[in-house]
Amino acid sequence: MKFIKYIIKSTISGYKFLLDELCNGFFTIISFLFSILYIVFRLSLFDHLSLYFKKKEKNVYFYVFTQLLIISLVIFINCFYVPNQKTVSLQRTINKDNENHISEFKNTISNGFEDTTNKTYLNLFQYYGSLDYSIIDLESMKSNNPDIVVYLTVDGTNINYPIVQTNNNDYYLNNDINKNYSLNGWPFMDFRNNSEMSDKNTIFYGHNLLNKTSFGSLKNIFSIKWFNDSTHQIIVTSSDYYYIYNIFSIYESDASVDYLMVDFYNNEFEQFIINLKSKSIFDFNIDVSNDDKIITLSTCSDDSNKRRVVHAKLMNIINK
Repeated sequence: MKFIKYIIKSTISGYKFLLDELCNGFFTIISFLFSILYIVFRLSLFDHLSLYFKKKEKNVYFYVFTQLLIISLVIFINCFYVPNQKTVSLQRTINKDNENHISEFKNTISNGFEDTTNKTYLNLFQYYGSLDYSIIDLESMKSNNPDIVVYLTVDGTNINYPIVQTNNNDYYLNNDINKNYSLNGWPFMDFRNNSEMSDKNTIFYGHNLLNKTSFGSLKNIFSIKWFNDSTHQIIVTSSDYYYIYNIFSIYESDASVDYLMVDFYNNEFEQFIINLKSKSIFDFNIDVSNDDKIITLSTCSDDSNKRRVVHAKLMNIINK
């Protein structure tokens, strides 16, 4: 019996010694890092923090609390602020006047199925973003939420989601696709638009999330790498059609409504297009006439003071 007590006591002493050393080493390193920051930046805050953590070198309870806090933070970041989707890649198969390319497009999308039945997803954006737009059952999705109208896929981004629409532009700012409250909201179509994609300018909104879900990856489009490597295509999938668009203008704008027009009279649309193209940071060399239809994607800039805007011209409509 004494031997067992000795083993238990020795084991506890060993663990306590190990914990003390880990605690001492951890806070010594933290204190040292803040002292370096103080030397570099000469901010008194860093000096105070260095002294604070120096005093905690023997505080095992504070060490355990700190480790639990770090673990919780890592889990939180992994669940909500880590990119968790693959970037969408659309092939260069769509040409307005080439039936062979349309046939090729249909063959391409019919072979794009990926089984997601047994996969585990961290959030709704990851789940829907993993779906292949070419084989989605939009009508089945609508049975779960009648507000779903189309499916939006943007080349070179993570944008690959069903789009919802209701009678206002506020509800889905703070509700997800299942109509549960969520600060991340869900990408939605302007309530003024016809869900059949028949308007001159159909507008989509989404939050600029840090983990590049929703419309957070729209920033990809503003890089020269995307401009050189992307097909510049956007595909809007409805129950019956694929609407194929080519991007013709991208820019950052003040938080105004001048690019959010949906009704046009006389020659307003022509002047509207001239204005949009004049703002673009890249020249896409795409003509847009008064007879064309366009879509607009809008999200906040990183500082939320401006808007990041993308416009694309309808190039073709393909039967499913």
